[in-house]
Amino acid sequence: MSTCVYEKAGSKKYRLLEKYVDVLHFGYSSDIVNAYCAFGTAGQLIIDEGYEWDGPSGPAIDTDNFMDGSLVHDLLYQLMRENWMRPVWKYRMKADKEMRIQTKKDDMSFVRRWYTWAGVRLGGVFAARRW
Repeated sequence: MSTCVYEKAGSKKYRLLEKYVDVLHFGYSSDIVNAYCAFGTAGQLIIDEGYEWDGPSGPAIDTDNFMDGSLVHDLLYQLMRENWMRPVWKYRMKADKEMRIQTKKDDMSFVRRWYTWAGVRLGGVFAARRW
């Protein structure tokens, strides 16, 4: 199940209580280091304690096997909105795939993984861009 340690709180829906460390299946062309995370060229990801995110969006149900996936996905979309990751079309596809990989690691069923992935592919364009 989920490896992130979190609580319900804050201006978003969830807050990390401990630093989250993982290696994603893709990296960025240069290292990203900012006030809330570090993301390396080989996919190393560190999200700082205190980071807040919305959790699963839309009709998705907030369950433990969706928290790592929603955390990583929301962070990657935030990096796109804030112009840390460009071009959006390329990294949005990678972020959506990474959510599916994360939820598989957390034992989400195949059917649920598929429809949550399809939902972010259809509706995520609005969340990844700064309008």
